[in-house]
Amino acid sequence: MYSLLYFLYFYFFYHYKKNNNKLYLFLASCSSWLCRWYFNGILVKIFQHRRAKRYGVTAVKRRKKVIASLTSYPARIDTAWIAVETILRQSVKADEVILWLAKSQFKKGLTSLPKELIAQIKRGLTIRFCEDLRSHKKYYYTMKEHPEDIVIVFDDDMFYPKNMIMNLLKLNKKVPNNIICSSSSRFHKDNILSPIIWEPAFEKTSDEQCLGINSGSGTLFPPHSLHSNVFDKAKMKELTLQSDDLWLTAAAYMQGTRFTTLRYQPFPVTITGSQKESLYYSNNFETSEINNNTQWRAILQCYWKELSGWLKQFGIMDIADISMGITENSKKIADKTLENIHKSIQADPVNNTPALSIIIPVYNLETYIRQCLESLAGYEGLSLEILLIDDGSTDNSPLICDEYAAEYPFIQVIHKKNEGAAKARNTGIRYATGKYVMFVDGDDFLAEGILSHIINKLNGATELFTFHFYDYYEAEDKQYKVTHITMSSLYDKNGDITKDVFYSVPALPMPWLYILKRDFIYQNDLFMKTGILDEDEEWSARVFANLKIAKVLDLYAYNYRRNRAASLTFQRSLANLYADLDIIEGLKAEADKDKYDKRQKHILHNKCRELMIKIASDTAAQTPEHRAVISRRLKNCRSLLLGGSGAEIGMYLLSLVLGWDKANKLLKKAVSFKALWKR
Repeated sequence: MYSLLYFLYFYFFYHYKKNNNKLYLFLASCSSWLCRWYFNGILVKIFQHRRAKRYGVTAVKRRKKVIASLTSYPARIDTAWIAVETILRQSVKADEVILWLAKSQFKKGLTSLPKELIAQIKRGLTIRFCEDLRSHKKYYYTMKEHPEDIVIVFDDDMFYPKNMIMNLLKLNKKVPNNIICSSSSRFHKDNILSPIIWEPAFEKTSDEQCLGINSGSGTLFPPHSLHSNVFDKAKMKELTLQSDDLWLTAAAYMQGTRFTTLRYQPFPVTITGSQKESLYYSNNFETSEINNNTQWRAILQCYWKELSGWLKQFGIMDIADISMGITENSKKIADKTLENIHKSIQADPVNNTPALSIIIPVYNLETYIRQCLESLAGYEGLSLEILLIDDGSTDNSPLICDEYAAEYPFIQVIHKKNEGAAKARNTGIRYATGKYVMFVDGDDFLAEGILSHIINKLNGATELFTFHFYDYYEAEDKQYKVTHITMSSLYDKNGDITKDVFYSVPALPMPWLYILKRDFIYQNDLFMKTGILDEDEEWSARVFANLKIAKVLDLYAYNYRRNRAASLTFQRSLANLYADLDIIEGLKAEADKDKYDKRQKHILHNKCRELMIKIASDTAAQTPEHRAVISRRLKNCRSLLLGGSGAEIGMYLLSLVLGWDKANKLLKKAVSFKALWKR
């Protein structure tokens, strides 16, 4: 019934448009009424009472993830769960289904959402809060976070046919670089400047340079199919905040991407009551001050240089041609828009950039997260933003995070499914807008009043700041000072590191110990490796290898909670040994790349040597079978020890003669491992 009604509705409507036969129009009207009656009356009740476990997101790992992305707003939030339900019930499932909501519209976070929508989280829906970019939210943040994945964009007001994702992916295999549209609009030379009168393209067409995107009906975007200008938030707001489809269409033509429309794809049925507030009505009537025509022409004028080659095939030979035929009122609107764009380009965008973004991964930390946030909450007015990355918590942590976000405007919550601390930190980096990025663990807390001192010391040239900290023992409620990088001869009275400290002195790997320049992270691709244990060991080695300018802040800034039983740092097992072996082999391969000089290779090898000694120390407690495997893998890397300290060279020579086990036992008798760490 579900698929049959869809097919009849589309079949009759398509043939009416093709043949202009009134019988087809009558049959299309009947099937359309049946669709609306069945979907909004019967199907919604089925959805409410039959939420089978087999529906949701896929458990199969794909080389490229398929991300379903949509947005909503208060006028539609009560029915948005229905659109989500049809996406979760697809015959081919997405890897993630992400719903973006404006923080300013849902100030109480998850507690302000209907229970039907909250129930979808358990079945795979991820709800995230962000800046209000209107309809642009449905693609902007997902594409920014998943640049190498396939993104399928949906609207929140439609019933989607259950084979939509399957059909989009099938066509994507045939034309992997094309944008695949379930619905698109066709234009030609005479109406290219007037999107209001563009006609629907109902079948797969080879005329792919004459199509506009109708993204909400289900549109697949391959990786890198849009020009980077699509992420220019300032111009988006000035040019076309009301029409994401025109912005996406222009970005595709700027990139040189072609379009393909699905043949005989049923157009989704709208959800009853969802059209009370819709951009369609303001965008598609000339009487509106800002409509699709004015927005489209403003885009073409602003990006004439990028689009001129494409526009010339339609007879638009000069930027002045874009203004021809515009009504006087529309021309004033377009001119005013362009004037605002010019001002925004000349303005200094740096003034709106916070000095520091603090990223806090949160997973089941309801016992500790309040203490962490209380240590950060008293800094309103500082140049600061705090990003709480809720990593699929199953306790009350998400509600606590939303509570603080509702009270403090500089705190933002991003809710996502559980993928581990590394992925959570990467998510935070991608959403951070600050000049510098700092990590805080949700079970730790900052020293009182310390952020003011830190922010005052940040400057544009330094790539990394580090500081001292306290070991905090909860059972005793006591703090013990820990001085990070104790060799004061390595830095001057201003804290500037005067020697290559990371070349010779092993530094702690914990991400919360370092404040990094955001540009430095992006320029050197210093995102964390996901899916591995001890990812901070691997990450810190790459950070130190790429570092040129660093500073030690003479501040005891951070309280590091010790001996929390559920902490990943506290739990070290055989899996950690094998993870460290993987890191050694990975860093060894990384150091072999041509992009690293001799100094950088030495720093990467330093981390390998450090981990090899650590593994050798922990291997004795393992079974003979595991010791044999570990020894065999260490043997393949032991030549790295020759570039290290005397103890490490001794370990290398002894391992050649005695093997790893006996060499380790003998060396432990001769040298304390504390001395080994100091090297």
